[in-house]
Amino acid sequence: PTRTKPMTPNLLVAGMALGLASLAPAQFTEQESPRPFPSTVLDFQAWQAENPGNWILRERPETKAGRFLYGGSLAPAFTPSNQGDFVELAFAGLEQTQSLFRIAPDTLVLDEVRFLPLSRGGVRDKVAVNLLQVHRGVPVVNGHVDLLFHTDGTLVALDSQAYPGVENLETAPVISAERASREASRHFSEATGLPERRSTQPELVIFPDLSGKLAEPR
Repeated sequence: PTRTKPMTPNLLVAGMALGLASLAPAQFTEQESPRPFPSTVLDFQAWQAENPGNWILRERPETKAGRFLYGGSLAPAFTPSNQGDFVELAFAGLEQTQSLFRIAPDTLVLDEVRFLPLSRGGVRDKVAVNLLQVHRGVPVVNGHVDLLFHTDGTLVALDSQAYPGVENLETAPVISAERASREASRHFSEATGLPERRSTQPELVIFPDLSGKLAEPR
């Protein structure tokens, strides 16, 4: 599931003005089926040879990396007995699918582990592990990875909205928080023709760049 927070113009500009990454956001909906890039197809074919099953991989054209992997199952190295075990299995699953998603594990932190009582609807119960993408303490806007398991630890799906290459970014802001706040206020007034009534403290974030077709950190 995608978690999206609305961003006001002033917060948006503040995040951009603080001078972090330029990464392109996802630009297709669930109903669309973007054509896979050849390199991703070859990676997936090689991965399938080692992990047989009815796997399906959806790609993200703007990153040339995987977005959603489902349809098969990966057996766990051990049977989990608590939430910590599922977190360990989640990172093991990311390592096992590294060639498809290319997300650096050290840019991911635990958000939550949730038990999903789906057996009430006639299917097997599941456990979801949600990870947020953060680099050197700076969050990536809408960057997260969600993994879905059977209760015995079998991985059955991985949904990534995280960005490859984040680990190579510099996170030092190029302007001060005070200047970012002034720029945000000015942009809001110019964009809306209204005076600013309320503002929030600037927050340093890694924000997707809307201008390019590929997500390449700069």
